[in-house]
Formats: sequence, structure tokens, C-alpha cells
Amino acid sequence: MVCEVTHNEPYRKNPAMKRSTSQLFALFVLTLNGLFFSTVAAGDENVYANAVRSTVLIMTQSASGSGVLVDQDRRWVVTNEHVVEGHQDVTVFFPAEQHGLIESEMAYYVSNRSRLEIAGKVIAVCKRRDLALVELDSLPENRPAIPFGKSAKPGQLLHSIGNPSASDALWVYTNGYVRANYFKTVNECRMQVVETSAPINPGDSGGPILNSEGQLVGISQSFHKDGRLVSNGVDICEVIWFVNKNRRQKDGSTVIAQDNPVIGDANSSSESPVAAKPSLLGLLAGAKE
Repeated sequence: MVCEVTHNEPYRKNPAMKRSTSQLFALFVLTLNGLFFSTVAAGDENVYANAVRSTVLIMTQSASGSGVLVDQDRRWVVTNEHVVEGHQDVTVFFPAEQHGLIESEMAYYVSNRSRLEIAGKVIAVCKRRDLALVELDSLPENRPAIPFGKSAKPGQLLHSIGNPSASDALWVYTNGYVRANYFKTVNECRMQVVETSAPINPGDSGGPILNSEGQLVGISQSFHKDGRLVSNGVDICEVIWFVNKNRRQKDGSTVIAQDNPVIGDANSSSESPVAAKPSLLGLLAGAKE
């Protein structure tokens, strides 16, 4: 018998299983990117979930806008002056939740108005900075004030919540990046503004601008009429000055907050109780009709 000897072929790797060093590096980068973006997405969800409970819809007899709870004990909400302009009494709604989702149709709040609406009174305004303070008659349970943060820097990711007329939904989320943070003189008041790439629409005015830690860094205010994704917000330093000034007020009546601001008015000696409409370089994001 002749025995045939067979030689085993040397082990060969499947070429399809080979990865070059560059391919392995690319795979590593993609994995890191996936982890990063999933973390960012989760962060965005948490920012919205925590802040939306303290973001309000403000309604007057003629229009509506947004606001944010900044003092739980005093039941104080900050918004833009142009949202409540000409009104001392306003109606406020906090978001209602059903089956884990925010009720976002206006019809729901209209039909449940007697149960959900809260009366509010405008107790202070600062026309120059386009800020107003609303004191609520009551506060729903588990509605914490949104904590103050620091002024945002260019390139920083920001989040905002509002009630835009362009959407069929209330309490709408959007985000964008800080384009600039700078001082601008409006009606002889040198104020600090934060310019972002987040779109602002009528009805968003007065809503919170937040950092990724869920802290308040600005109040949505206006958008540029000639620029795409050029939106302005009142910077947090102006909001803090306005709120702290009125914490020192004891009489509870409506006042015009125009004394020394964070960095000083261009005409700080003027204490006139009447100020002209802000001559902004854009359009007020405004109360929607």
C-alpha cells in the first residue's frame, strides 16, 4: 500500500478580516464619536426634562410668550418686557404631563383653563434691558427654580425652550452655539447680550437659554432681520442684576428697574420712569398674536 502524505497548507488569514493600522485608528475614533454623541444626546434630553417643568407659557389679553421660574419661594418668573408690555395682570401655564409626555397642544390648556391657569402680576419691568418680573399667585408642586449659571462663551453649546407660533406644539426645544457674547448699547443702556445660532421665533421671547448643566445663561429676546440663525438673548449677568435688585424691593408694587446695572448705563444719571422701545438691530422674538 502506498501511503500518500498530505501536507497541511499554512494557516492563511482571511484578507477580509485584516485591518490596517489606519483602519483600526478610524474604528477607534468612530467608537469614541459614538460614545460622545450618545452622551451629548442624553445630556440634551436631561437638560430639557429638568428645565421644561419650570418653563412657562405667559398669556395676556392680546398675545403670548414664554418665561422661566427663577425664585421658587417668591414665585417669581422672568420674561421679556415686550411680552407683557402694557399689562399688569397675566395668565401663566406650566406644562402638564400625561403618560410621560408633555401636553403640548394649546387646545388642551384652553379646555382645562380653570384647573391649570395661574394668575400672575407684573411687579417690575426694565424696558432698557427688555426684562420683566411676574409674581405668581400659586405654584404647582415640584417646580424648582432654574439655577443661574455664568455668561456663555463663543463655541459653547446652548439649549432653549419656548412656545413658538411657527410650531403646533408648546414647550419646544432647540439648541445652537454661542456666536458671540458682547456689550451692546440700546437706548443709552450698555447691556450684555449673548448671540447664538439657535433659531428664535415669535412666542419664544422670555424663554430660558441654558448651558449643558441645565443652568440659566440667558433669556431669549430677538432675532436679526437680515441674518440667518443670528439670535440675541439677554445675558445672565443682566438677569441676575434685575432679579437681585427686585429682591431688595419690599413694597411689592410695579417699579421701573433702571438704577446701576452690572456695568453701568451710558446715561446712569437718568432715572426717568419711562423708557423708549428698544431699538434692537433685529426683530423682537416677541409675543405671538
